[in-house]
Amino acid sequence: VNFLADPNFHHVQERRFGLNESNSLAAMVALAKDKGYELVGVDADAFFVHADLFPLFGLSDNSPKFLTNPAAVPYLFSGFDGSMIMAGYRQLIWQGIPLSHDDIQVLPEAARKLWWND
Repeated sequence: VNFLADPNFHHVQERRFGLNESNSLAAMVALAKDKGYELVGVDADAFFVHADLFPLFGLSDNSPKFLTNPAAVPYLFSGFDGSMIMAGYRQLIWQGIPLSHDDIQVLPEAARKLWWND
C-alpha cells in the first residue's frame, strides 16, 4: 500500500511483473471492504481487521483521510500558467531524493503563461 498517495486518490497498479508502483490506500480500503475488512491504522503500511473486530478499536472515523498524516502526503497540481505546484511531502521517500519546484516542471519557464496574456 502506498501511504504517500492522497487519501482520496484511487490507483490500482497495472498487473505487470517487475512494476513496483504500489496501490493507493483508497484502492486497498475498497478491496478490504469488499472482503469484509476495515482499516484501523496507517503508518508505513495499512492495517486492517475483520469487520467483526472493528468496534474493539473505538474509532469514530476510519477513513483514509482521517487516519493518514497529511504532512506525509505529496500534493501536486497545475497552475493556470502550466506551472506545477507542489505542497506537502517533497521527497522520493524510498530513494531518499528531495524534490524541488524546478524538478517537477513539465513546461520550460518561457512556455508557462496564460494563452490570453500573449
